[in-house]
Amino acid sequence: LLEFAREYEEKARLAFENALQLGEAQGRYADVAVLARRGISLFPAALGWYVVLMRAHHALRQFDAALEAFKQLGNAAQKENELVPDAARHLARQI
Repeated sequence: LLEFAREYEEKARLAFENALQLGEAQGRYADVAVLARRGISLFPAALGWYVVLMRAHHALRQFDAALEAFKQLGNAAQKENELVPDAARHLARQI
């Protein structure tokens, strides 16, 4: 049963990743922001999605929200004993 649940969790994670990539490619940044927030709530260890959220807020000129996502990324990275991705640091400096 646990293996079955893990399989579906992975399918859900891939579906979110595909939807986020498609939304960014189509320039649907408001949708991307909503979907990234939802994905983060379900999969908080997926640190790359915080970067996607930052890019979406940046594209929407919601700079405070982008910096808040960067702060949340830092907290999540610390919790997971991971480093904040360079892309996130670079974008935060630009903002």
